[in-house]
Amino acid sequence: MFGENQSLRISIAVVLCVVGAMVGCSTPGDRAAAIFEDYWQQRLRHSPTWSTYVGEHRYNDRLDDLSESEAAAWTTIRRDLLGQLARVSRLDLSDADRGNCTILERELRDGLSVDECNQRLMPLKHQGSPHLTLPMLLVSHPFSSERDYRDYIKRLRGWPTQVDQVIANSREGMRRGFVRSRVIIEKVVPQLRAH
Repeated sequence: MFGENQSLRISIAVVLCVVGAMVGCSTPGDRAAAIFEDYWQQRLRHSPTWSTYVGEHRYNDRLDDLSESEAAAWTTIRRDLLGQLARVSRLDLSDADRGNCTILERELRDGLSVDECNQRLMPLKHQGSPHLTLPMLLVSHPFSSERDYRDYIKRLRGWPTQVDQVIANSREGMRRGFVRSRVIIEKVVPQLRAH
Protein backbone atom coordinates (compact mmCIF):
# COMPACT_ATOMS: atom_id res chain seq x y z
CA MET A 1 0.00 0.00 0.00
CA PHE A 2 2.79 2.39 0.91
CA GLY A 3 4.48 1.75 -2.45
CA GLU A 4 1.32 2.61 -4.43
CA ASN A 5 0.92 5.85 -2.45
CA GLN A 6 4.52 6.75 -3.10
CA SER A 7 4.10 6.03 -6.83
CA LEU A 8 1.00 8.23 -6.90
CA ARG A 9 2.89 11.04 -5.19
CA ILE A 10 5.75 10.78 -7.65
CA SER A 11 3.33 10.76 -10.59
CA ILE A 12 1.54 13.84 -9.26
CA ALA A 13 4.88 15.57 -8.69
CA VAL A 14 6.00 14.81 -12.26
CA VAL A 15 2.71 16.06 -13.71
CA LEU A 16 2.93 19.26 -11.64
CA CYS A 17 6.51 19.85 -12.81
CA VAL A 18 5.56 19.34 -16.45
CA VAL A 19 2.52 21.61 -16.17
CA GLY A 20 4.58 24.20 -14.31
CA ALA A 21 7.22 24.11 -17.01
CA MET A 22 4.58 24.49 -19.71
CA VAL A 23 2.99 27.49 -17.98
CA GLY A 24 6.36 29.16 -17.61
CA CYS A 25 7.49 28.42 -21.15
CA SER A 26 6.50 31.75 -22.68
CA THR A 27 9.37 33.41 -24.47
CA PRO A 28 11.01 36.64 -23.29
CA GLY A 29 9.36 38.29 -26.31
CA ASP A 30 5.95 37.10 -25.12
CA ARG A 31 6.64 38.39 -21.61
CA ALA A 32 7.82 41.75 -22.98
CA ALA A 33 4.72 42.01 -25.19
CA ALA A 34 2.49 41.31 -22.18
CA ILE A 35 4.24 44.08 -20.21
CA PHE A 36 3.88 46.52 -23.13
CA GLU A 37 0.17 45.71 -23.37
CA ASP A 38 -0.32 45.99 -19.60
CA TYR A 39 1.38 49.39 -19.57
CA TRP A 40 -0.72 50.61 -22.49
CA GLN A 41 -3.99 49.54 -20.86
CA GLN A 42 -2.99 50.97 -17.48
CA ARG A 43 -1.93 54.25 -19.11
CA LEU A 44 -5.26 54.54 -20.94
CA ARG A 45 -7.18 53.91 -17.71
CA HIS A 46 -5.02 56.29 -15.68
CA SER A 47 -5.48 59.21 -18.08
CA PRO A 48 -8.86 59.22 -19.80
CA THR A 49 -8.16 62.57 -21.43
CA TRP A 50 -4.91 61.28 -22.96
CA SER A 51 -6.82 58.19 -24.08
CA THR A 52 -9.22 60.40 -26.00
CA TYR A 53 -6.34 62.34 -27.57
CA VAL A 54 -4.80 59.10 -28.91
CA GLY A 55 -8.12 57.86 -30.28
CA GLU A 56 -9.08 55.36 -27.58
CA HIS A 57 -12.65 56.16 -26.59
CA ARG A 58 -13.47 53.61 -23.85
CA TYR A 59 -12.90 56.24 -21.16
CA ASN A 60 -14.60 59.20 -22.83
CA ASP A 61 -16.99 59.64 -19.91
CA ARG A 62 -14.22 60.48 -17.42
CA LEU A 63 -11.69 63.11 -16.58
CA ASP A 64 -8.31 62.32 -15.07
CA ASP A 65 -8.39 61.55 -11.35
CA LEU A 66 -5.93 64.00 -9.81
CA SER A 67 -6.32 62.68 -6.27
CA GLU A 68 -3.44 61.64 -4.06
CA SER A 69 -4.71 58.06 -3.96
CA GLU A 70 -4.74 57.78 -7.78
CA ALA A 71 -1.26 59.29 -7.98
CA ALA A 72 -0.01 56.73 -5.44
CA ALA A 73 -1.69 53.88 -7.32
CA TRP A 74 -0.15 55.01 -10.62
CA THR A 75 3.29 55.19 -8.99
CA THR A 76 2.86 51.65 -7.68
CA ILE A 77 1.78 50.38 -11.11
CA ARG A 78 4.80 51.95 -12.80
CA ARG A 79 7.21 50.53 -10.20
CA ASP A 80 5.66 47.09 -10.65
CA LEU A 81 5.95 47.29 -14.43
CA LEU A 82 9.57 48.41 -14.11
CA GLY A 83 10.25 45.38 -11.92
CA GLN A 84 8.57 43.06 -14.42
CA LEU A 85 10.59 44.60 -17.23
CA ALA A 86 13.83 44.05 -15.30
CA ARG A 87 13.06 40.32 -15.14
CA VAL A 88 12.86 39.97 -18.94
CA SER A 89 16.12 38.72 -20.48
CA ARG A 90 16.90 41.28 -23.17
CA LEU A 91 19.54 39.04 -24.72
CA ASP A 92 16.78 36.79 -26.03
CA LEU A 93 14.66 39.60 -27.50
CA SER A 94 14.41 40.82 -31.05
CA ASP A 95 16.01 44.18 -31.78
CA ALA A 96 12.55 45.77 -31.90
CA ASP A 97 11.51 44.32 -28.53
CA ARG A 98 14.85 45.27 -26.99
CA GLY A 99 14.34 48.83 -28.23
CA ASN A 100 10.77 48.88 -26.94
CA CYS A 101 11.95 47.65 -23.53
CA THR A 102 14.51 50.46 -23.42
CA ILE A 103 11.89 53.05 -24.35
CA LEU A 104 9.34 51.75 -21.83
CA GLU A 105 11.96 51.59 -19.10
CA ARG A 106 12.87 55.22 -19.80
CA GLU A 107 9.19 56.22 -19.83
CA LEU A 108 8.58 54.52 -16.48
CA ARG A 109 11.73 55.94 -14.85
CA ASP A 110 10.98 59.45 -16.13
CA GLY A 111 7.44 59.23 -14.75
CA LEU A 112 8.72 58.11 -11.37
CA SER A 113 11.23 60.99 -11.38
CA VAL A 114 8.40 63.44 -12.02
CA ASP A 115 6.54 61.91 -9.07
CA GLU A 116 9.58 62.51 -6.86
CA CYS A 117 9.57 66.19 -7.87
CA ASN A 118 6.01 66.54 -6.52
CA GLN A 119 4.60 67.87 -9.80
CA ARG A 120 1.16 66.72 -8.67
CA LEU A 121 1.30 69.39 -5.98
CA MET A 122 1.75 72.11 -8.61
CA PRO A 123 -1.15 71.32 -10.97
CA LEU A 124 -1.51 74.73 -12.58
CA LYS A 125 0.74 75.64 -15.47
CA HIS A 126 0.34 77.46 -18.76
CA GLN A 127 0.30 74.24 -20.81
CA GLY A 128 -1.35 70.90 -20.10
CA SER A 129 -3.34 71.84 -17.02
CA PRO A 130 -6.96 70.85 -16.41
CA HIS A 131 -8.25 74.33 -17.25
CA LEU A 132 -6.84 73.80 -20.74
CA THR A 133 -7.36 70.06 -21.26
CA LEU A 134 -11.12 70.18 -20.80
CA PRO A 135 -11.74 72.68 -23.64
CA MET A 136 -9.08 70.98 -25.81
CA LEU A 137 -11.02 67.72 -25.53
CA LEU A 138 -13.54 69.24 -27.92
CA VAL A 139 -10.99 68.65 -30.68
CA SER A 140 -10.48 64.93 -29.96
CA HIS A 141 -13.72 63.82 -28.34
CA PRO A 142 -16.06 62.31 -30.93
CA PHE A 143 -19.55 63.77 -31.29
CA SER A 144 -21.15 61.37 -33.73
CA SER A 145 -23.62 59.53 -31.51
CA GLU A 146 -25.90 60.09 -28.57
CA ARG A 147 -23.46 58.14 -26.40
CA ASP A 148 -20.63 60.51 -27.38
CA TYR A 149 -22.66 63.47 -26.15
CA ARG A 150 -23.65 61.64 -22.97
CA ASP A 151 -20.00 60.78 -22.32
CA TYR A 152 -18.97 64.41 -22.74
CA ILE A 153 -21.75 65.53 -20.39
CA LYS A 154 -20.44 63.06 -17.80
CA ARG A 155 -17.02 64.63 -18.21
CA LEU A 156 -18.48 68.07 -17.67
CA ARG A 157 -20.21 66.82 -14.52
CA GLY A 158 -16.82 65.56 -13.30
CA TRP A 159 -15.25 68.99 -13.73
CA PRO A 160 -16.13 70.28 -10.21
CA THR A 161 -14.44 67.24 -8.69
CA GLN A 162 -11.33 67.84 -10.76
CA VAL A 163 -11.31 71.52 -9.77
CA ASP A 164 -11.53 70.47 -6.10
CA GLN A 165 -8.59 68.12 -6.66
CA VAL A 166 -6.55 70.92 -8.25
CA ILE A 167 -7.32 73.20 -5.30
CA ALA A 168 -6.46 70.48 -2.76
CA ASN A 169 -3.22 69.62 -4.55
CA SER A 170 -2.26 73.31 -4.83
CA ARG A 171 -2.94 73.91 -1.14
CA GLU A 172 -0.91 70.86 -0.17
CA GLY A 173 1.87 72.05 -2.47
CA MET A 174 1.88 75.51 -0.88
CA ARG A 175 1.86 73.96 2.60
CA ARG A 176 4.90 71.85 1.67
CA GLY A 177 6.67 74.64 -0.23
CA PHE A 178 6.07 73.41 -3.78
CA VAL A 179 4.81 76.21 -6.04
CA ARG A 180 5.28 77.15 -9.68
CA SER A 181 7.45 80.09 -10.55
CA ARG A 182 5.87 83.51 -10.79
CA VAL A 183 6.41 83.70 -14.56
CA ILE A 184 4.32 80.55 -15.06
CA ILE A 185 1.52 81.64 -12.73
CA GLU A 186 1.40 85.04 -14.44
CA LYS A 187 0.55 83.18 -17.65
CA VAL A 188 -2.04 80.98 -15.96
CA VAL A 189 -4.12 83.75 -14.37
CA PRO A 190 -5.30 85.26 -17.69
CA GLN A 191 -6.09 81.75 -18.96
CA LEU A 192 -8.27 81.09 -15.94
CA ARG A 193 -10.05 84.41 -16.35
CA ALA A 194 -10.73 83.61 -20.02
CA HIS A 195 -12.60 80.42 -19.09
